[in-house]
Amino acid sequence: MSLRGSIYKLIMNIAGKSSHGIEIAQTYGLNSAEMMEYIYRRVPTPVGKNILGYWADSIFLNFPTWKSLRQRKQNLQHILYYIIKGRLEREPEKEIKILDLASGYSQYIFTVLNKLGDKASKVYVEMRDKNIVCGEHINNANKNKYNVKYVKADILKEEDYDLSNTFDIIILAGFFDSLGMGEANKIEHTMNLVKKIMNIGALFIFSYQALHVDTALVNELFNDTYGVPLSMGERTGIDIKFLMKETGFNNIGQIQDSDGCYPVVISAQTDTVIDYIDKILAMDNKQQLK
Repeated sequence: MSLRGSIYKLIMNIAGKSSHGIEIAQTYGLNSAEMMEYIYRRVPTPVGKNILGYWADSIFLNFPTWKSLRQRKQNLQHILYYIIKGRLEREPEKEIKILDLASGYSQYIFTVLNKLGDKASKVYVEMRDKNIVCGEHINNANKNKYNVKYVKADILKEEDYDLSNTFDIIILAGFFDSLGMGEANKIEHTMNLVKKIMNIGALFIFSYQALHVDTALVNELFNDTYGVPLSMGERTGIDIKFLMKETGFNNIGQIQDSDGCYPVVISAQTDTVIDYIDKILAMDNKQQLK
């Protein structure tokens, strides 16, 4: 570990014991569902066991990367809402099947379903994750009023993909962010698996990490959700475009946060066209789903 990393580690171990956010990161991993749920809160309020902990948590919650991730969540909600709305307007009697991979809490999906109102009855959602307890907790909080199913699965294992169970919209937000530069093969592998369970005209919505304030320091300080030191890397649009081309995907459009850290990409196989894409991508008309 670098000298800088050692100093930050010492400070974090002292102040972090009283900071709720840092405690979550150290217990569950920086990229865990528990961590994401904590920083995704609309109005982040520091939580500390004492003044020192409150101060440390305030600094932690205001880390620039969290701002970008909160914007990513908003962008994802925006894209998903308008895609569902557009499809239901074109084919009001047809059910829309959505798959959220490495879903975590996925509170954003319930925000979208709430916004859809009665139309949500036409939406079927399947959440897949190694740990489905988080998602089931959110579903219970929403009184199980939507057609949501939870399946324990590893998104990297081909045997966890039922090829007879296909979807109209597949979402993977956050997983590619946590992969190092030497793990591009995992992105390609996942894209190839996703392709096998897509209906004709289906969309694959995913995010990746294009920029980060300091990946080297964060990788030194924190573990991932499996307790292994983080190995996050940044990828350029060219990197992603190459992987998409290799796996037969086209980039239909994307929205990114104001700092350009986390693009949310709408992709499809072959020449799928969305006739309402302009509305989805028009930031001036963007509805901030609360």
